[in-house]
Amino acid sequence: PITLVGHSMGAMIALRLAVKHPDLVKKLILVNLPFFVGSKQARHAVRAAMNPFQRAYISRLGWILCSMSNNLLRGHVTKTLRTDGHDLPDGVIRDYSKHNWQSFKRSLVRVVFNHSVHEDLQNCESHTKFIYSLNDPFLTAEALEIIERWSQLNKVEMVGEHRLPLARPKEVAFEICN
Repeated sequence: PITLVGHSMGAMIALRLAVKHPDLVKKLILVNLPFFVGSKQARHAVRAAMNPFQRAYISRLGWILCSMSNNLLRGHVTKTLRTDGHDLPDGVIRDYSKHNWQSFKRSLVRVVFNHSVHEDLQNCESHTKFIYSLNDPFLTAEALEIIERWSQLNKVEMVGEHRLPLARPKEVAFEICN
């Protein structure tokens, strides 16, 4: 079994992996785990935390613009990656030009909006450390109350917002290693 660390959406994925395959994960460390009580709350919190450009990116207009630009630029991007001295395999070039807005939106919907962190935490058998900040826009007051009642979670509060590994790398690393 391994120690699995995840930040943000990666923490949601790590938690799901630990629930689905408890034999693989001995210890789970969740940093800035987005925790919402319901899909509606998740959608509201994510949109509220975004700037206008990001909100436009996940809208229908964003889908139209990204789809058009991806289709128009795909040949140019592929040609540029092949001729500008990049030593990339064809599979990587195809993957780079294929993944776009649709991949991002699908991940956002499937992992964040339709994911029950509450249910996964209830079903998690791994020893779990939860590293969080009270200023994290993706950790609601309701979710924090639920977490505070969870005795099997080792909770570590840090000063910061949603990007603790970037803002406090040494402190986060210390908590991961201990």
